[in-house]
Amino acid sequence: MSCPNCVCGLLFAITPVGWRLTKVTSGGYPASGLGLGPILPGFTDLLVYRLNVHFPVSPTDLGDSLFNIRARILSTGLHPGVCDSHPAAGLDECEAEEIARVENFLLYQP
Repeated sequence: MSCPNCVCGLLFAITPVGWRLTKVTSGGYPASGLGLGPILPGFTDLLVYRLNVHFPVSPTDLGDSLFNIRARILSTGLHPGVCDSHPAAGLDECEAEEIARVENFLLYQP
């Protein structure tokens, strides 16, 4: 867990329409594992984005973007805080680059 306020960790995978939630982990991920990284150690062909949040996320949110998840949480009156050990801004910053990288990777597979 990154901090005592972390409720869960979110794992986002890239899709043609951007980052989408693929896994929810209670308690969160260690700070060293947050941000953009390989899905498995040594397997750099598929990168994911790990992020810890200070609000509950449900399995019904799988497939949603962070923006949509935070909007839903906000509509319930809760604050959709992201752990500041690794900012959510990184998710948006690398989205377009990751979509292009994966599309290029898939184009050149035999």
